Amino acid sequence: MADTQLTAEYRVKEKIKAKEIFGYGFGDLANNIVYGLVTSFATYYYTNSAGMAAAAVGTMFLVSRIFDGISDVIMGFIIDRTKTKYGKARPWILWMAIPFAIAVVLQFAVPQSWSMTGKLVYAYITYNLLSTIIYTASNQAYGTLNVLITDNPQDRTKLSISRMGMAMVGVLLLNASVMPLIRVLGGGSRAWTILAAILGVISVILFVITFLSTKERLGSEVEEEKKAEKAKAEKIPTKVALKALFGNKYWINRIFFALVITIATLTTSANVYYAQYWLGNEDLTGMISIVNVLPMLVALIFVGTINKKIGPRNTSLIGACVMALGFLIQLVAPASTALILVGCGIRGFGTGLCSTLTAVMLGDTIDYGEWKSGVRTDGLVYSASTIGTKVGNGLATASLGWALAIGRYDATLAVQSVSALNSIKFVFTILPLIASVLAVVLNLIYDLDKKMPQILHDLKERKENAQA
Repeated sequence: MADTQLTAEYRVKEKIKAKEIFGYGFGDLANNIVYGLVTSFATYYYTNSAGMAAAAVGTMFLVSRIFDGISDVIMGFIIDRTKTKYGKARPWILWMAIPFAIAVVLQFAVPQSWSMTGKLVYAYITYNLLSTIIYTASNQAYGTLNVLITDNPQDRTKLSISRMGMAMVGVLLLNASVMPLIRVLGGGSRAWTILAAILGVISVILFVITFLSTKERLGSEVEEEKKAEKAKAEKIPTKVALKALFGNKYWINRIFFALVITIATLTTSANVYYAQYWLGNEDLTGMISIVNVLPMLVALIFVGTINKKIGPRNTSLIGACVMALGFLIQLVAPASTALILVGCGIRGFGTGLCSTLTAVMLGDTIDYGEWKSGVRTDGLVYSASTIGTKVGNGLATASLGWALAIGRYDATLAVQSVSALNSIKFVFTILPLIASVLAVVLNLIYDLDKKMPQILHDLKERKENAQA
């Protein structure tokens, strides 16, 4: 009876089957086995196989993030205006599948005979081709597809869990297998190109499965809703909307929180360097990732219960504290494999608690903004919220290259200098520790949780008075 009442409230009456839920998840498996190669190993490939300067590589990553932020907005408009018999999001997943595979091969095929300048230009072009253009188109469409499949929140949650689970499976498989496979393939630059090609072919197959197993059911309805929302938003002058946005102290808090958490969690590109030069075994790169990711999955099981008891702010605060503890443990004995892995497990659990509730807390800032200024800017809040993540992503990836350059890292040496080792330790442990501590501070001063009951009461009262 409860299920009947629930489905009756939503436009999509049919229950989404397991086949479609799993098929949707395969899309993020495809994304992560390919793009994970980029985020975790691109710096290592550029410095150790392509022979490029670490500082130049770091700068390239940061500059590219700027273009990436712009392309996100553009692609959002393009998807909204796409009209085909297959929908507006699904086609892009299919259209980008083969270009996605080709682009990752090109990125990991830097011509060895070219000059340093030539290699850098090649890297800029191929990296941005993959990350800024093709991955943006595919991933934006993939994220939008969740909304277009169904409007039932229970089914949307199932789709999101499938996506997150498959993404983590992709991360685990990739990080556990990359360095052993590189050796099996003969090592050197050619091995990276072959591996990229293999992963690219697998991703194409997975993307096709996602395309064939999913269905857009809400294209026209969502489009009409967006038009209505846009018409409503246009009544609010841009100046007024921006003033309300930047006058929202809790939104600003969450932007900086997103920045520091991204830095704390996206220093994974240092894993292979740390495993090779601090732990003496590059194959431990996969183990570091596995021990870090599995506790994230465990955190997903408990985060709902914890959130109900103590609220999103306190849950996120505990998560940030746990993350910081994990990094502190790793600093105690930086050459101890056992303590490094223990620290990875602890910080992984903390990450799971922090990251899961980001969207919930961001939603609360929208209600606060409306309560404070009388202006509600849902779309602006969410679109502008990517600032923190994009900047954090750029700084996290760039920091490794810059740190290696400052430490005078030399890829031709089997044993690195003390300064190079310290630079690797800084990115692997010290930088994310600093970011975690800042996340703790930002959560401590975030006191919106206890204000929300009154805010929601006031907003409801305002609406009732306006309708009277």
